[in-house]
Amino acid sequence: MVHLQKHLSQIRDLGADLVTIGSGRADQAAAFREDFELDFTVLSDQERQSYQTADLNRGVGRAIGLKAVGYIVGSLARGNTARAPQGDTLQLGGALVISKEGDVLLTHREAFTGDHVSIDALLEVLSEVHTKG
Repeated sequence: MVHLQKHLSQIRDLGADLVTIGSGRADQAAAFREDFELDFTVLSDQERQSYQTADLNRGVGRAIGLKAVGYIVGSLARGNTARAPQGDTLQLGGALVISKEGDVLLTHREAFTGDHVSIDALLEVLSEVHTKG
């Protein structure tokens, strides 16, 4: 979700906000937020209940397979820094857009490490909701 920080003003202009949930401890979530200077909420879910509820992917092949390695190498080549893994290293992430009424408007389940939601898809859904509202 770090990549979404630069789009935070667009997200908020559409009447939405951003929350991310990690599988590490609460102190690790706080340090993550501080280290990356994130202006949105970072929560902790060590039991991974939110991951299970969202039916997000998990597993060795998905987390450290060839596509994941390619993403990691590319990310490092672009100058991003690596940090020690925290939480469940086999748990993949995802993105959900949930309305104020609790309806799930968008679900993106990472198929491999680095398979982030498209910012265009995210902004499109938020724009549609904002236009209706």
